[in-house]
Amino acid sequence: MADESENGRKHNRPRLFRDIMASRPRNNDELSENSKSVLQDTILQLITHHQNFDALVNESIITDVDQNSLPSKSAVYHDLGYETTSHRSSTTEVSHSVAGCISVLRHEALTAGVPLQIFAANICSGKILDMIGEEKGDGLLLNNKHRAYLKILMRTIIKLLSEQTFSRNTFIKSLNRELELPIELVWMLHTAGIMSLEAYITCNLNRPSVIGNLAQSMTDLTNGECENTQLRKRILKDILGYFVFHGYQEKRDSSDMAAKGMRKIAIAITDNVTKKLITMDPPSVDSLNLFELVRECENVNLSILQRYCTHQLAVILSYNPVLKVSQALISQDQWSYAKTPQHVTAMYKQLLLAFNAEEAVGILQRVLERQEVNWQAVMTFVATFLVCFPQAPKHIKDLVDDLIKQAFAASELDCIITAFLLARQACLEGPHVFPTYQDWFLGCFGDSSISPANNKKTFAFLIKFLTDIVPFEAAHHLKAHILKPPHVPAKCRPVLCDYITLAKTRLADLKEPVELLGIYEEGAGTSACKPQLQNLHQTEKDVEMALAAFEKTGKVPASIMEASIFRKPYYVGRFLPSLLAPRPLPEVSDVRMLLIDSLNRSDKIPVVLYSKYEKGCQREAAQLLEGVFSDEGSMDDMLLDPTEQLQNSLNRFTEVVLEARGEIVPGITSQLSVVSEKLANLLEVDVPQHTENEQPVVVDLYGPDIPSKHIKIVDQILNTFCQTTAAATTFETLCTDWATQYLSMLSRHKTLLPALVVRVWNLICKEAPALDQPHTESLAAFVVHLRGVQALFGDIRVRPEDPTLVGQPFVDVLCGSIPIHTGQWMEFTLRFCTSYLQYAVTSLGCFQMYYMERNQNIVPAAVIKRFSFLVPRMCPVVRYYGTPECPGMDVLNKQKWPLSIKLFTSDQFRCLVDPLTLRLKNWIDLELKVISHCDHLSCIERHDYYRWIIYHHFLPTSTDKGGCGGSCTHASSVIFSSLMDHDMRHETKVYQVHVDCTASRYITTDGPGCRAELIALLQELCLQAAPHMTSPSEGPWIINVIEEKLSVGGMSPLGMYCTLSAWFRLASSLVPHLFYVNNPLDVDSAQRLSASLDFINTFMRHHLYEGCVLPYRVTLYLMQGLIVLEQHTHVKQVDSVISISLARCPLLAASLLYHYSTLKPVLHHLIQEDGDKKSHGIFTSLNSLYTWAESIICMAEWSEPPPAESWLSGVAIFTLAKQSALHSGTCPNLQVLKNCESKVLQSYMECVVADASSRYINGEELCNSLARHVIDLLVTTPQCMVAFNTDNGSILTTRVFSQSIVKVMPVICFRILIQASESDILKIISIDNSLKTILQMHVCCTELYRKAAVSDQEAGVYQKLNQPLDLHFMIEISQVVKKFITHSSLEHLCQLQKELMNNCDPDMQCMLRVRLGQT
Repeated sequence: MADESENGRKHNRPRLFRDIMASRPRNNDELSENSKSVLQDTILQLITHHQNFDALVNESIITDVDQNSLPSKSAVYHDLGYETTSHRSSTTEVSHSVAGCISVLRHEALTAGVPLQIFAANICSGKILDMIGEEKGDGLLLNNKHRAYLKILMRTIIKLLSEQTFSRNTFIKSLNRELELPIELVWMLHTAGIMSLEAYITCNLNRPSVIGNLAQSMTDLTNGECENTQLRKRILKDILGYFVFHGYQEKRDSSDMAAKGMRKIAIAITDNVTKKLITMDPPSVDSLNLFELVRECENVNLSILQRYCTHQLAVILSYNPVLKVSQALISQDQWSYAKTPQHVTAMYKQLLLAFNAEEAVGILQRVLERQEVNWQAVMTFVATFLVCFPQAPKHIKDLVDDLIKQAFAASELDCIITAFLLARQACLEGPHVFPTYQDWFLGCFGDSSISPANNKKTFAFLIKFLTDIVPFEAAHHLKAHILKPPHVPAKCRPVLCDYITLAKTRLADLKEPVELLGIYEEGAGTSACKPQLQNLHQTEKDVEMALAAFEKTGKVPASIMEASIFRKPYYVGRFLPSLLAPRPLPEVSDVRMLLIDSLNRSDKIPVVLYSKYEKGCQREAAQLLEGVFSDEGSMDDMLLDPTEQLQNSLNRFTEVVLEARGEIVPGITSQLSVVSEKLANLLEVDVPQHTENEQPVVVDLYGPDIPSKHIKIVDQILNTFCQTTAAATTFETLCTDWATQYLSMLSRHKTLLPALVVRVWNLICKEAPALDQPHTESLAAFVVHLRGVQALFGDIRVRPEDPTLVGQPFVDVLCGSIPIHTGQWMEFTLRFCTSYLQYAVTSLGCFQMYYMERNQNIVPAAVIKRFSFLVPRMCPVVRYYGTPECPGMDVLNKQKWPLSIKLFTSDQFRCLVDPLTLRLKNWIDLELKVISHCDHLSCIERHDYYRWIIYHHFLPTSTDKGGCGGSCTHASSVIFSSLMDHDMRHETKVYQVHVDCTASRYITTDGPGCRAELIALLQELCLQAAPHMTSPSEGPWIINVIEEKLSVGGMSPLGMYCTLSAWFRLASSLVPHLFYVNNPLDVDSAQRLSASLDFINTFMRHHLYEGCVLPYRVTLYLMQGLIVLEQHTHVKQVDSVISISLARCPLLAASLLYHYSTLKPVLHHLIQEDGDKKSHGIFTSLNSLYTWAESIICMAEWSEPPPAESWLSGVAIFTLAKQSALHSGTCPNLQVLKNCESKVLQSYMECVVADASSRYINGEELCNSLARHVIDLLVTTPQCMVAFNTDNGSILTTRVFSQSIVKVMPVICFRILIQASESDILKIISIDNSLKTILQMHVCCTELYRKAAVSDQEAGVYQKLNQPLDLHFMIEISQVVKKFITHSSLEHLCQLQKELMNNCDPDMQCMLRVRLGQT
């Protein structure tokens, strides 16, 4: 079939002359030579007479077709300098056709009698014009047939020109007489040297439309069909290169008017082209970048290119300056890099390639100074400039600073407007490029030392400018000015207050108050929902919860309806805009559409907002169908969902970083801007501007209320970072600037912050052992950069908080919370810390943005201390580094952790360690976290390790470097204090669980730990330190430790109790004499015990009591220590230590007597070993007193008491009475008790009430039988009431009972007296001072009630547990007091002091006056 078609095609076309001659039979041999000559002449005359120029041209085209089949672009132009190897063989035959054409032209010119030059020029121009008339294309490019025809004509013309038989001027004038030439024809004639562009323009100077159409044609050529791309590119390069060369070359000869004119025309044409490019629609995929083609022109050198780009930038930035400043302020948020069309940013990028950052900002400055500008063009150019040059933000900041200085120096409004617009545009690109607007404004105007508005005149100028632009300001800018106001000079505060009032009024108009709670936020009208994490994403949470509630019920939630009425600013200003975010609507109505429809039908959506929502949805749908994009212009991207679009952008970011190979390239910043915009679109919120209050972001780690979408986004972000980091490690130079920008970009999206915190925390603190090494290294790098730019994320707090890490930055808390309690976790922590330090130490580049402070330490103390802790623990060979026992480096490199060992022994790590040395206390705190049975060290290995690190490391090291300076006492103190702190944390948590009945969710790894082994080490150190200890004047070291702890102010009763409990628990594990002295051999008198006895009388008395005395274990420990000291003083023949101590410390004596029955066997054994008669005598007296009380209480037999103080006898009776009550449940016989002295009974009464008070504090109710017993005792012996007289100051209330118990004793007395009858009161009130005692106790209860309403701490721990002082009880107390006043005699009333009466409440004062007859 192919052969038939070919034969048909050949049959239909005209036969060539050579084919005809070839088909004729040859009979030339029959003719003579003369005849042959005549025949040839005749035939030539015949051919010449019938020859036609068009026919010859067409025959040449057919010849070309035979040689090349169908004509192609390469075949058409091969003779014009664009020939290829495959077409050179046809040149000879085609040249015969050209010769034939010239022969015809000669013959016709001769026949016509016209010179060949003129005739050929007219014929050729006519043929071209006829060809143009037949062209039916777009007027830009020729078809293949015309290209072939024109090729023959041009060859003919070139041949004639070479023979000087062609009039070029005539040809040009004829050609440009009427029709406009297609740009391809102009280009072909120009490149062939037939008609230059200069000649073409000169000939058409009187036809401006021709020159204008040339510029339009050049613009149209940038956007054409794919198959003509290379042709369009060559045409544009040649023509544009010609104009750029002639228009922007350096001026040389000013007298050359032709060159000057051509220069002006070339500039005008290039300007026209640029303006048309600016206004044209977004180009297609195959469009050409005109400015890129200029850079490729061979005749355009760098100087010409820079002049051209400078001029075109000025044209672009000043073209059509119709936007006012007010419009720029309103629309500026839409002019970021990511929102600017790609063809515009591509144009700016090509123009910027000719300059460095300093030159580019200089051009911008000159344009701003000399011309009126198009603000949209300027802002989009600045946006592109910022992401293209790493140094651009610094130069823009310098330019802004200069403009601000100039503005305030001369009160130039234009300068300050330009400065603010530029600064806001830079801030708009995000923190990976420029600081936030709030930070910039505060840094520029917040400090009096650097603010240009630091006097009354300049401040007024600033406030006037801010006031003038308030109607056009965005809400986040107004909030920034309010929340972070400028520095106020003296006497200028009213000016600022006026502005703030105006700004708040504007915010109210915008339905954007400065601070707003969300609809579902705690305190916002509903208690059933959880409080949200932060206001920045509160609105989104409200919308999600409203949609969820609507989906369940099908009704608009009541909270939304209430908000639309009572919280309209938030509802209209934030909730509705978030709910009505434009989107392509689905065909079937979803939950959001149904909720919007319900609200609209209920007239809960303003008409303007709903109309804007409908138009926005229509626009989004149109963009989806038409493929109109704001960034990449890719239909493939639009067909993906937002999550996939984000992933594509992240993948492209990785590619850009890898292509950079560690270099700083503009593509990184620009791609991050695209990623940021994709994130904002995916989150369906506008990019926040960091103008909210700087409140901490609190993230609940164990109950996070985080959308699953946010978790997926964070996973994409982390995966991209890890993959990029892993791939970047292959670079010769590890540059980290891209990662710093990456994290800075993330800080802009505060909505993702909770999800990011939780995900990073879970990966590092929960799932870490399952991570491989590359993943661990990448996460470590992420945390390094997060630490570097943490200031951009704000204050991040996690809940529950580790008490030891409160107030530290998030990364420090994260690194300090990595578990090390098992061998598996230790291995991960060592890998993580090694990767962290290696990355931080060896990476090049900065970990902070250029506008952040550089003095921030990138490596947290927790990383250094954990690394210093783990390396010697897990790598025993390192313990001897720097000593003769240390093996060589070849051995070190063969260990399990070669990189960790190398880093640990490096000078770089030593520089980090010096200021953050692992101190002995840090080591103990870390060691206490280790669970012994899960440790990677065995018990024997741990024993050896402990002795090495104490004796070989900490003991020889000086104290300023974290050691002990050779002092075992110092080592003992540090270990004791650290163990105590550990126990206190545990004690506090246990007590809080008991008191609050709610356990903290803070989870620790404080399991069995290594506490017992550390205590054994402490005991060992104490024994070694004892011979070298001297008893210092300030007391024993164990007392000094606890006093140092207690010296911290503001400690609550609970804290005091936990501190003392933890201290005593540790102290009791040591030899008991250490409580009194460091070395028992140094005791030469009882005066040495003053510090210890004072400690008992103060701290232990008030905070370590059990009942009304010291606990048994405390009493036993104290007595054991005294007996040990008694043994040493016996040798030195000094006074009895025990007797003096009991005399100076009544609490110890009372406690000894109270626990005597259980202490007796132990103490008797110790006394027998002592053999000292003084000790025997002391305990014999106690035994006699105890036996006497036992006979009274247990056997109800009276006997004379042994010689003893009355208060001690009362304690003895109380001790036996309580034991009897516990065993038999009966109270002592009053008939026997009344034989005792009144002082003894008073002391007994005090002990009974104090014990009841103690039990009441601990939650036990008052026993009725005990109350009856006390009343009967008071009735029998009314003198006992005087025991509660505050003027008495008995030994028990002042030196034995704790302050908390003494405060509660009046309360317990009244609880007892409430049960007394009228007759009982008459008997109790019969003695002197009874009424006085009652009134004193009432005053105490009233004061306690008032304090309890203010502070639980003032009233004591009991106030929180039982609330003994409620209003009902106070009324009952008042009734009892009134009974006593009523039944008191006038004599007793007159004995009352006036001061006491004035202290009573008004009701009691009135009653007393009535009884005394006063009015």
